[in-house]
Amino acid sequence: MNFKIQMTLIQLFWLTFLLTFCTSCNGQEQRTRQVEIPPRDVTTMQSRASQSMTQDQKGNIWFCDSIGVTVFNPSTNKFKHYTEKDGLSHNNVNSILEDNKGVIWLATANGITTYEDEIFSVITIPTIIGNMNYIKTSSNLYAHIENFINCILQDSKGNFWFGNQKGIYKFDGKDYSHFTENDGVQNNTGYAISDGQIFGPESIIEDKSGKIWFGGRGTDGLFCYDGKTLNHYNVDSIEWVRPLMQSSNGDVWFNARRKPMLYTYDGKSFKSFTSIELKDWVFTMLEDNDKNLWFNNGKNDGVTFYDGKKFINYTTEIGVLHNASNFFCTGILKDKEGNIWFKSLSTELCKYDGKTFTFYQE
Repeated sequence: MNFKIQMTLIQLFWLTFLLTFCTSCNGQEQRTRQVEIPPRDVTTMQSRASQSMTQDQKGNIWFCDSIGVTVFNPSTNKFKHYTEKDGLSHNNVNSILEDNKGVIWLATANGITTYEDEIFSVITIPTIIGNMNYIKTSSNLYAHIENFINCILQDSKGNFWFGNQKGIYKFDGKDYSHFTENDGVQNNTGYAISDGQIFGPESIIEDKSGKIWFGGRGTDGLFCYDGKTLNHYNVDSIEWVRPLMQSSNGDVWFNARRKPMLYTYDGKSFKSFTSIELKDWVFTMLEDNDKNLWFNNGKNDGVTFYDGKKFINYTTEIGVLHNASNFFCTGILKDKEGNIWFKSLSTELCKYDGKTFTFYQE
């Protein structure tokens, strides 16, 4: 073999080797190419506070009744009642909440009852607050007031808060605890909260910044927990102040027992809100989709509408009348379609669709 032929063969060998190597590397690069993984959307859930009325995921309207709880199905216009005979822990139901998984929680005079997959389950007072000399609530409710669960909140992190006559308790999905005894809580209230001096909260809400507000009978004013510090607010020296809701403009609304007025907190200061149209104390309110406010007007003066400029009083016992005083509204609800529902003491329901009031009664 002459020299030229030998060199040509050598060149062909190396050329083939390089082509094979490069092709193999390119193939490996394609097989192991990394794909950028989009960041996971981590958001907090919307908090849910118990009320005297709520709408479940199926569209049913739940409301506290004089005995037990009643469920109204708007698609069939049928009512269904549940009492202790059906599995409730007590017939005195103070408020209702549906959690983010669709479970119904009932705050009763004898612990908590949950409803899931058409089954009632009871969470007893000893389970919630620990060992105690427990006696089941009898027909004499106030002889066993320590068993009362007044209100429930599921906060934006998924924790549950319960207002009990002994104070505030939390449930993190595994354990129940008295939140004021948790490590890291700085107490700026001047009250010995670990000794149960703060008791009887009737309402708990969470605002958009994550602050937990609670107050009511026996709490000696209003309290706010920001995740680290517990603060106390003495609003006009009123002992019985309850947080009601937060409106779309960020104001937190509070009532004052037996006073025809409300208070708002804008993040800096408290302001009073009143009108000659408010006849008695307001204990339930909401904001509709058009940012109008609706409140119950005491025990006998129906419902009051406020659009930011004018007030209108409504009553629905004998139709829609202005300035009438014979309708005791005990609950207001905005459903998923934006309709406003009202409940009377006589358990009559009324729906307002923005134009017409429609009544439902058994």
